[in-house]
Amino acid sequence: MDAFHSFDVVDNDPDPYPDDEGTNWLPKSHGTRCAGQIAMVANNSLCGVGVAPDVNIAGIRLLSGPLYDYKEAKALSFKQQGIDIYSSSWGPRDNGKTIEGPGPLAKAAIYTGVTKGRGGKGNIYVWASGNGGERQDSCAFDGYVSSPYTVGVGSVSDEMDVTSFSEPCAAIITASVSGWNNGKYSVVTTDLAGKCTTSHGGTSASAPFVSGAIALAIEAERRLTWRDVQHLLVLTSNPDTLKPKSNWTTNAAGHRVHPYFGFGLLDVYALVKGARQWYSWPNYGLGDRMFCRYDFIHVKLVRPAQMNRLYK
Repeated sequence: MDAFHSFDVVDNDPDPYPDDEGTNWLPKSHGTRCAGQIAMVANNSLCGVGVAPDVNIAGIRLLSGPLYDYKEAKALSFKQQGIDIYSSSWGPRDNGKTIEGPGPLAKAAIYTGVTKGRGGKGNIYVWASGNGGERQDSCAFDGYVSSPYTVGVGSVSDEMDVTSFSEPCAAIITASVSGWNNGKYSVVTTDLAGKCTTSHGGTSASAPFVSGAIALAIEAERRLTWRDVQHLLVLTSNPDTLKPKSNWTTNAAGHRVHPYFGFGLLDVYALVKGARQWYSWPNYGLGDRMFCRYDFIHVKLVRPAQMNRLYK
């Protein structure tokens, strides 16, 4: 673990290791499991190997105590010049009734990250889409996933199909494998006390795979900006290997897109290859971002000072 870039926002100290037992909705092992997917060391006969086994990984503890906007902002802005990717497998409640997003401070932290972080190239914020699919929830209700400055990640089952829990929305950019679909398979990863687990899953398990792949892409081409990374995911995600043939649409740029899978299944090889070739591609440069504004009905919402956040 990279101790210099780690922090405990809950207790305001540099040690992110959980000091409580956690709950069913906030298990203390959650971050360790997600970290293992990204960075498990190769060739040590323990658990498995991470997507990016040579990466430096830091831990930021956030959700084990009362949560406020300023704490989220601190977590999402911590060491923005030293941390490349913030992998987030948490968010608002997945009950189909909650519409929430980052508060003004957290929103500003993310914006500062993409505009000034990583030496001006922008931090990459990866977000799990959520596990409320069985409750008709949508990640469009989740302001973290639906932010234009984050990479929304959906889940794919072992049968290359929609998982029972994954949430749909237009903000999903790519999708990756997970577990828990009908209880058949889960993700093997690290657990607390030097153990392994075979019971990790949900969209929480999909986002770290994407974060690890992005780490490999950035290693291959350090000049990539946060927008380059998003665009490479659009170009290299594979829709052809996925089972559902319905609900795919073709956007104005000619890319196929799906409400559960975004632009397709994460293809790590294609992503890294694309990163290496990015600056030699014809017309690789991206123009200015365009924002569409439309009229809508204003609904008065009262945002509580203390917020509820769950692991995904």
